[in-house]
Amino acid sequence: MVKVKLKKKGEEEAQATPSSGEGKEILDMIAGLNRLMKKVESIRGIDLEFDEIILEGVMPPYELLSKLLSAAPPAVGAPAPAAAAEVAEAPKPAIKLEEFKLTPPIETHPGAFAEVVLGATKDEGGTRAFTLKIGGNNTPPYYRFEGGLPHRPVIAHIVFDEDPGLSKLLREQYGDVVGDPAAWAKKLVDVYGAKAITLDLNSTDPKGTNRSAEEAAQTLREVLDAVDVPVGIVVRSGNMAKDVEVVEACAKEAKGENLFITSTSLVLPTWVGVELDDEVLQYYDIAKEYGHTIVSYQPMNAQGLAWLNKTAINKEIPTSKIMTDPGMVGVGYGTELVVTTMDTVVNKALIGDENFQPPIIAAPCNAWLNREAWNKFEEWGSEIERGTSFECATAAAALASGAHMLVMLNQRAIEMTEALLDKIYLTKLTDTRSVMRHLPKNDCKKCGYNTCQEMAEALLKGEAEVEKCEQMTPAGIRTLKRLLNPEGVKPDPAEIANWVVEV
Repeated sequence: MVKVKLKKKGEEEAQATPSSGEGKEILDMIAGLNRLMKKVESIRGIDLEFDEIILEGVMPPYELLSKLLSAAPPAVGAPAPAAAAEVAEAPKPAIKLEEFKLTPPIETHPGAFAEVVLGATKDEGGTRAFTLKIGGNNTPPYYRFEGGLPHRPVIAHIVFDEDPGLSKLLREQYGDVVGDPAAWAKKLVDVYGAKAITLDLNSTDPKGTNRSAEEAAQTLREVLDAVDVPVGIVVRSGNMAKDVEVVEACAKEAKGENLFITSTSLVLPTWVGVELDDEVLQYYDIAKEYGHTIVSYQPMNAQGLAWLNKTAINKEIPTSKIMTDPGMVGVGYGTELVVTTMDTVVNKALIGDENFQPPIIAAPCNAWLNREAWNKFEEWGSEIERGTSFECATAAAALASGAHMLVMLNQRAIEMTEALLDKIYLTKLTDTRSVMRHLPKNDCKKCGYNTCQEMAEALLKGEAEVEKCEQMTPAGIRTLKRLLNPEGVKPDPAEIANWVVEV
């Protein structure tokens, strides 16, 4: 603390006269400050009356004081100061880090999401080659240390029954099959490896093409005959009466196939206790009668979802036949609001509220509704990269928030999302397409193979080494080796940390 004492106005000023000149410069400085402050009577009209000023919390200028004192002449007769003796630096004690084992704070939850089966095989009354399971987890998303997700999230590839106005990138992928839903679905399965198909029946809109319910059912039949994977439908004409007709015709045509049926206009925003429209109740009755799975759709409305699910449960539809759709939107268009809704659904489900326990389905394909995803603005960069990034980022947000199923459109975004899920679940790669997801796909030939596909086939047979690919990062090489042999030695925490840094 530095203390400077000043006389009151009218009193004589004390003279600071140091003896022998030691520290004279400092005392002169303080005396000068005294004289200066004595002449200051006010600051913006505030009269100053004081005995002393105390400056607290101020570090004294030790370096300046040291220089002034060292420059001051020694007192008369005083011996010259001796040179300071060198003092040996004390040895620093060795630092020993205490070893410890990290024990994650594992919690148990009284509730769990229901397990839902998509599709039906011949033995189950359908014609699908296989079924898919989603849901069933009793932990927050990806809490592997508490149990994780028992089933890998499913990506359903969407097909439109008429051209929705695809962007340049999407038209390059699907241009030859647009307008032919059956051919489109077959291409998705045969060429792109789709494990599930969602058929969008938007042509039934009375204000648009206005195809009949019977025509919609015929389109569905053609898709079911063209592919043998689980199939779902989306009915969103905006007309509740028309949608009920379409749902009933399609449900009857696909009896036993266990479709997953979404109707965005049959479940308008609602709240707990509000009486639902007759069309909604008919929708539930139809799905139950023909053995299909319903999707409760409420955009960003957790309580509305709970009310729809509760109504369905009261109609004796089990949670294993219900899915929840919180209305996913593209990144930048309210994704955080959907994520908040999904957080509520997950938390309520895990504490045991049955009305929130149907698995979550989200539609990252909605990112293509963003004009930023496809508009041509040079300053925004390539619209191809932009569109892919928008859908992929939306998918990542949905997965991180607990989605059990995704509906996607762009194949590049789908491949990136599938590759992400490969790494999360350490899924053993068993086919060329899944290996190709993790290769550069630029056919550089530096590995000794003419194409990346040839190398992928050789890797599956054990005839090639991943390190031969010079285009892959060290993290990518290690990841692919793990995925080819996930039963091998598990990575230690340090290696995982390096993966994160490199990625």
